Formats: sequence, C-alpha cells, structure tokens
Amino acid sequence: MATWKKVIVSGSNAELTSLTASLAISSSNINVGVPSANAWQTSLNGSYFNNFTTATNVSEILRFVAGLLSASAPDASPNTKTLASISKTSTNNGTGTIAGYVPQGYSAADVTYIVNRGFASAGSLLYTGLTTYNSSTYANTYTSVAAGTTIVSSSVDAQLFGLGTIVDANTPNTFFVSGTVNWAYEAASTGGVTATSQSQNLLSLSSFTTANPGLTVGKIPTANAAVIPAAYQDGKFASIFSSGLYNGGISLTSVSSSGYYHISASIKIASGSSPVYNTANTSAERFFWAPTATINSGLPTQTITVTNKTSGSLTATSGSLSGAPYLRTATWYVGSQINGLFNPLYAATTVASLTEADTLVTLTAATNSGSTATINGSAQISTANTVFDSTGATRRATSTIPFETDIAKLSGSLSFDAGAASATNIQATGSTLVSPFGLNGTTFTVTSTGVNRSNSSTTDTQIFSYHDPGSYGQPASSGSMAYFGFPTISTQTATSETFKDEANRIILDDNILTFAGTAFVSSSVLGTKELQVKPGYLVDPGGSRRYWYPSGYGDTYKYYVRKFQRTTSIASFTLGVGQALIAWDNTTTTNGVSVALVFKSAVNGQNGLTTTRLFDPYYSAGLITTGITANTAGTNPFGSAIDYYGINSSVSSNVYTVSVDNTIKVFMNGLTYDQFYVIVRYKGEPGATVTTLSVS
Repeated sequence: MATWKKVIVSGSNAELTSLTASLAISSSNINVGVPSANAWQTSLNGSYFNNFTTATNVSEILRFVAGLLSASAPDASPNTKTLASISKTSTNNGTGTIAGYVPQGYSAADVTYIVNRGFASAGSLLYTGLTTYNSSTYANTYTSVAAGTTIVSSSVDAQLFGLGTIVDANTPNTFFVSGTVNWAYEAASTGGVTATSQSQNLLSLSSFTTANPGLTVGKIPTANAAVIPAAYQDGKFASIFSSGLYNGGISLTSVSSSGYYHISASIKIASGSSPVYNTANTSAERFFWAPTATINSGLPTQTITVTNKTSGSLTATSGSLSGAPYLRTATWYVGSQINGLFNPLYAATTVASLTEADTLVTLTAATNSGSTATINGSAQISTANTVFDSTGATRRATSTIPFETDIAKLSGSLSFDAGAASATNIQATGSTLVSPFGLNGTTFTVTSTGVNRSNSSTTDTQIFSYHDPGSYGQPASSGSMAYFGFPTISTQTATSETFKDEANRIILDDNILTFAGTAFVSSSVLGTKELQVKPGYLVDPGGSRRYWYPSGYGDTYKYYVRKFQRTTSIASFTLGVGQALIAWDNTTTTNGVSVALVFKSAVNGQNGLTTTRLFDPYYSAGLITTGITANTAGTNPFGSAIDYYGINSSVSSNVYTVSVDNTIKVFMNGLTYDQFYVIVRYKGEPGATVTTLSVS
C-alpha cells in the first residue's frame, strides 16, 4: 500500500516555476495562487472577480465561471416523441366488377359457384354489394406513427420517436422491430375460417442510417456539438413486413379463391443490446377479394342473334304532279326475335329494341306487343308482352326475373308521312343517285338491337322501300315512286313560282291566244309539248331529269305556261329564271331556255287586235317579224298565227326589267288588264334546270 507524505515546497516566485508530480494530486481544495502578469484585485473594479484573492480556492472561481457559461452550454436531450400506432398501406389494391345480373335457371359453372357460396342470387350482380379487390399481388405494409412533442430530433422528420441513449458518438444502441402477421380466409359469405397462417419477423439496425427493409436510426446532436457530445438516438420504421394474400394454397386465378381475407399485424420495438419490447401496436383488416378479370373472361361468350324477322306493306296514299304519282303516306308492319339476351348474365337496361331514324317515319308498338324490352334497376322485366320463354309461347310477367334461355319478341307498325313537312326525295337529276329519276334515297332502315351484359349492342337491319316498283298498281318500268308532301298552293299574285304545285299552270292550247287558258290538272298526262313539274324543278319529261315518264317522251320543244296577276297598276316588273335566256326565235342553240309573255291586253279581240302578240324580253320594243305561222316548231306551238314582238327591257345578272309599254298594246292597270301569261320554253335539255320563275 502506498504511503502519502506531506511535501512542503518553498522558495521565491522565480524559483517556483513548475511542480511536476507523477501521481494525481488529491486535494480538498487549492488556492488560486499569485498571477504573474496582473494581480488579483487589479483592474477588476466593479466586477465580481474583484472579490477573488490569491487565497481564493480554485473551486470557487470554477463554479463562478460555470454559472456564467451554463446558458450557452445546454446538455444533451432526448426526443420525447413516442411510438403511438402503426399505419397500414395497401398496394396493388385495385377493384373490379363482373358485368351482368344473374338470370333464373343460370348454368355457367362460375356463376353457380358464386351463388352457392352466397355471394350472388338470381336478379343480383355477382359479388353484389361488395367492394371487390382483384389484384393477385395485393399486399399491406406497415409504418410507425409518432405522437407527442419534442424540442430535439435527429432530423426534420416529424415521425421520428425517441430510442434512448447511444453507446458512443459513432455507435447507436441496436434498434429492434419485432412483428407477427396473421392470415385467415373465409370461402363463403356465411363465415367460417377456411385457412389460417402466421409469420414471425425480426428486423434490426445498428448504425446511424436508413436501411432496408425500412428502419431508420438517427443521432440527436447537441446544441454545441464541438464541446458537448451526443447522448441520445431516435428512429422510425416504414413500409415493413409486406403481407400479401393467403388462402391455404388455392390458385388466385380460380373462382374458388373468392372470399374474405383477413390480415393482421402486431409490431413491437426495442433499443439496446438486450432488447425488452414495449407494448404491441396492431393493425387488422378484413376485405373481399376475387379474380374478377379471370372470371369475366372465363364466362361463356354471350351471343346475341336476331331471327324470325317479319315485315310487309299495309296501306299507301298518293298524289299527282304533271301526271306523275308521288307517295304521300304509307304504313308497314315489322317484327323480330332477339335471342341470347340473358345468357350467361344480362344488363339492367333496354335489352332489345326496334328503332327507325327517318324523321318522316314513326314506329309504334303493336297491340299486345312492344317495340322495346326493358329490364329495370331491380333487374326485373318492366315491359309487358316482350320477354318470352325459349319457345316464344309463354309471356314473362313484369316484375319477374328473366330466365337464362328467354327471348325477346318485338313488333310494331311504321307510319310514313311526307305531307307534314312538304318533304320530297326528288333531286334535279339522277346521274349520280340511286334512281334514274333523281330520287335521293328510296329506302329507310329499321334496326333490331340486342344489348349484352356489358351494355354492348348487336344490331340487325331490315330495309324498307318507300315504294316498291310495280306496287299499288303502278308500272314496274317506272321504278320506285318518289315521295312528296302536300304542297303549298301558290296564288296568281305571287312574285315567284318554285314548282311545288301546278295551281296556276295553264294548258298549252289555243285558248291562250284569247286569254281564256284552261287550268292544268296535275293528275293529267302531259301533252307532248309540255314541260314536267316535279317538286322544285321544271324538267323535260323525256330527258335525263325526267320522273316517271319514258326516255325520249314528247317533242324537241316543250313549254310551261303560268298565269300571273297584279291587282294594282304597274309600270314595270322584273323577270328571271335564274340563268341566261336565249331569244325565242333562236332555234339553232342546241339546249337553252327562252321566255315569252302574253298580256291580256294584247290578244286577239283586245284593243283592236286580230292577232295575238307574243312578247320576247330578250329584244327591245318593236315588231320583230310580221308574224309566225301556226304550228311553227319552236316559235309557235299554237294552231293560229301570232305576231312576234320585243318589249322595252334591260337585263342585269340574268334578271330582266320589263316596261309596261302602252304603245305596243301592253297595259297593266290592275282592273280590266291585270293578268299576263309567262311561257317558258326548253329546247332539248338546258345545262341548268330552272328551279324558280321570278316575276316581281
């Protein structure tokens, strides 16, 4: 044992420059001593240090200095947040559905399995009312959730919680995370666990870092790390213990893997070389899962067909224009059978229908039948007399669930009416259309539609002709009858003629020469010298624009006569046919349009005249020729001679302004002389069809 001896050291300050000892000095206290540069109580006035002398103990001065510096040298502190709970994150957690409701008499194997397990019934969807997860890689992971408050942390991460002290500046105490995951599987809606499993897991981290599989340990720095060492650590865990589906080994592509899955996790943590785990934090989940995509693709293909189509014409009405018939109204019947609507499943919608898109045709359901078969939102039949058993003999009642083999039988009547809108399918020419007579469409279509369980449609069409050649007593050689609605009757005082009727047309005969023309009857066959009026057009009945008449019908020159009246005195009027005119006496131009005027005041027997005058606006006023003999081709279609005159006029953009010239016996006083005839003549077939005769 060592013996301590008292040693006395003496001498002057100069001699006592150092004291060396090989052993530690143990003393209850030591005087502060004598400074060599500035003595105590020198230049320290007003300071607490002026209280210290050479006899003051060192411990007193050190304690005073520690008190001064304590505020700027805080000690190491722990993160006071704690592990409060764990959160669950699900991945590959998409959901799926299987389209279609279950019919009565279902036969598909997968449908039968699902119904038998209590996850569907007749009239319901498969897995009705369930949120159905459908990914085979569905999985849960778990993450710590911190709670509480803290004034220090190893980083700004708010989820870090305290993990106690560290071993030294470079070594943490090991962070341990222990977990137990439990699985359970129920194969039926009535409950009862079919399979269970459990796994034990232990994770650890022994360094200041974030490392897979998801642990983090951080060193909490002190406020003055240069002089005060760290003493505490914190950490967390994230996305650990991935847990997927377990059902005892059933293939996840089989319908028998459908059911309720349970996944629960219990997680504890510890920090230290001999861990003691704290209270467990748990997460539990029960959810429904099924391989919906596999089941959807594995169901029998739904094949919808349309059979037993019926149709036929019932009635028709017609009218005439220029001796040619036009269909005005007609009726037909139509029906079809639609199969496969409920096998293997069906939609809650209008599953079968007859439709027609023509605006002139109305489809009406037949008596004791229907044109649509509808399933309501309760998956029950809602339209009577449309759904039948497979034989077509037994009607299914409304508010019942259809059977897998049921069919839809639809029928209706079609009503066509061109009169309501004065509609017509006549065109100017048939050169590029479906008929040589210029018909723009001679048919309409009725569509039978069946809808499958996914709301996709299958269609089948029946094509109806407005008129079939040869029907209703018409000549088959004339082709399909055009349709034309009831026209608006033009008046004699109208300012234009658009060729929608012949109310003011005059027959081309010698009565014109005394202004006693005879009204034309639209149902009359055209004379060989007369032009044809077809809805909206003035055409040669023997040319390419003809309707109903045979090719080459009539003479080279053809005429149209229209009467106009003015009830007030006029001094001039405009005249045009929408294109340039040729002179009435021009018989060399191959195809062209001419116009001549016959005034009531300038016919045989009026104003001293013995010969009717024919006025041509192409020429200015004056006698053109002393007369044109009767029945001169092109210039005089009448049985008596006429005088051929020009008339004061000017032309702009093919519109003639005609003066009422009394000097040549032309009067329009609105009383005795208030009418005139306009005669339009075609030689051959003009390049453009006249569609409007304007007299304003």
